[in-house]
Amino acid sequence: MFNFFDEIKHQLIEVIEMDQMDSNEIVKKFDIHDNEIKNGAKLIVREGQQAIFSNNGPLADIFEAGTYELTTGNLPILTKLKSWKYGFDSPFKADVHYVSTRQIMDKWGTQRPITLSDKNFGMVRIRAFGEFTFRITNAEIFMRQILGAKHEYRVDEISGLMRSAIESKFAGTVGRLQIPMLELVQHYEDIGNALKEALNTEYSQWGITVMSFFVNNISLPDEVEKQIDKLTKQNMIGDKSTYMQLETIDIMHDMASNPKQGNGYADAAMNFAMGNQMGNMMAQAFANPQANQNNAQNNNNQGNNSQNNSTQNNNTELNYVNCTNCGKKVPKAKFCSECGFPLPSKKFCPNCGTEVTGKFCTECGTKAGE
Repeated sequence: MFNFFDEIKHQLIEVIEMDQMDSNEIVKKFDIHDNEIKNGAKLIVREGQQAIFSNNGPLADIFEAGTYELTTGNLPILTKLKSWKYGFDSPFKADVHYVSTRQIMDKWGTQRPITLSDKNFGMVRIRAFGEFTFRITNAEIFMRQILGAKHEYRVDEISGLMRSAIESKFAGTVGRLQIPMLELVQHYEDIGNALKEALNTEYSQWGITVMSFFVNNISLPDEVEKQIDKLTKQNMIGDKSTYMQLETIDIMHDMASNPKQGNGYADAAMNFAMGNQMGNMMAQAFANPQANQNNAQNNNNQGNNSQNNSTQNNNTELNYVNCTNCGKKVPKAKFCSECGFPLPSKKFCPNCGTEVTGKFCTECGTKAGE
């Protein structure tokens, strides 16, 4: 025989709990269907969870981790919303959402290059990426501002919203810190802490708190990276002339390894040498103009003495050439003994000093190289 009261008792919910929430779930609704909650039912909230009751939309009572017996005494807001009288003990209907309050780790990265101004390199476009952890610290605000009428909410849904805020805050934060591009790596922690503070101001309106924020890498354009590498190499060597010699040797090595690129490497070597030489000359001129004037006078005097003695030293002069890079007269060789730059490959007659283009001198007939 059908017992109406037994059927009602079977449909009453006596225990409310959320055994498992996977790592991608932030909010999940307890499945009540059309059943009613028994007055005095047990509510179980595990560590890293909060349970929130609502009545057809409006939020009601919030429970932290623990075990509770549901009565009008610990459901004051729901009691008021439903206008229950004192001592009410009938079954009732309500929505129950479980909110995860554990820390969640996520990754971030700039979708597009961010343009920043740098005193050394001008306008530079950079990219950055890293990791951060966050948690819901105000479930009520999160439910009102983010969840809305949805039954559940997942990490990948909130991640897109959070990453957009990170990208918008990144450029302003790094620009405000005014860290030179050359020193960015040394300040990853400072940038991370500043972004964490800025983001918590933004995320507080969603009930979310950033617990930690890490900058793993800030990538610069290739041309800026190369300039930084050169500056680092120069600082390690210390002496600029030695650095120039090593750079020239590297270029010559590349020319030997890639003969088809010879013209391009030769132009690069010439431009490098001329640029460094001009930089040195300008630096010296601004640093000590009086010394440069004295050097010019000394050079003139040396030139006059050299001219007066040219006849006596004719045979000696044949064994020297002028370097096209540093301008100094050095012994004939493949490379300049002063700066390491490739020397001219011209041949001269050992007898009369005439430039020789063949096997024999066209002026005196002497065999070249004898």
